[in-house]
Amino acid sequence: MLALGAIAFVVGSAFLRRRLSAAPRPTAAATVALALTIAAVPYVAWRFVEDVRVTTKLDAYGATAAGPIQAYLPGYLVDGAQRWIPRGATFATAVSPAIPWQPARAAFPSLAMQTLFPRISVTDPRSADYVVSWGMAPACVAPVSRTWVVRPRTGQYAAVYVGRVRR
Repeated sequence: MLALGAIAFVVGSAFLRRRLSAAPRPTAAATVALALTIAAVPYVAWRFVEDVRVTTKLDAYGATAAGPIQAYLPGYLVDGAQRWIPRGATFATAVSPAIPWQPARAAFPSLAMQTLFPRISVTDPRSADYVVSWGMAPACVAPVSRTWVVRPRTGQYAAVYVGRVRR
């Protein structure tokens, strides 16, 4: 599809070359931009339709876990944290450098944000109401008054904790 759009653009440009060279530069630039946009429409439409076809076939678990699974994270890793963090509270995340998969370490904050919505994610653990940590105690990044185990260590996955930040 993209190749067809490129071919159509090249052929169209060859036919419009004389007219474009005689036109003022802003008009010629706008014409080229319009031609590029029109050439891309079939590809963009095709991608949109394909994406909708794939995503509408996903079951509820697949839809929520597709992103985390690609980053070596089980989608349910943070599920239990909702029990201790009230709606509207703020939270920060912390990940131990000992977690062996860099993509998983990088994706953990996004998984927590997705799972804990509508709670509010903040970057500084000391300014948060709670700390959600993976593979390390929340007390390593902020003073906490209480810590709960969200998910104990299971096989290759380190434990997940929630800590209430002391005020």
